[in-house]
Amino acid sequence: YGPDVKKYCPHCDKKVTFHGYVPHSLMAAYLVKSDVVVNSLVRKAAQSIVSKIGDYLASGHPMINTGLDPEFWGKVEQDGFGINVEPEDPEKLAEAIRMLMENPEKCAKMGKIARKIGEEQFDRPHSYQKIVDMVSELLDGKETK
Repeated sequence: YGPDVKKYCPHCDKKVTFHGYVPHSLMAAYLVKSDVVVNSLVRKAAQSIVSKIGDYLASGHPMINTGLDPEFWGKVEQDGFGINVEPEDPEKLAEAIRMLMENPEKCAKMGKIARKIGEEQFDRPHSYQKIVDMVSELLDGKETK
């Protein structure tokens, strides 16, 4: 997994640790203890993994999204569970983090929405069953809802 990279953040006077890849159980533990989750991508990266997004939303914290996928960018805005920030812009990312930390009520509201969206739309057993049901209805010649 490689060593953790520890940095000092001059903006918040805190040590920040970038863990890189960690096992799922450790990642989930970090997400639960976080204040904000960041879907951090570089501009030309392949888009984020859907299961990771589901885990982030299930944590019940607001999300800062730096991915450029138009569908997910719109979902963040329309559903209201986070903030979109252009990738590779550390100043805008820091500004978004500061804004959330200075607005605990907004943070809590976004977190509740995130959790709800995670449960309803990204819970794999639940969402996969919906897909199975839709395919079954199509094969049976019925219309889907």
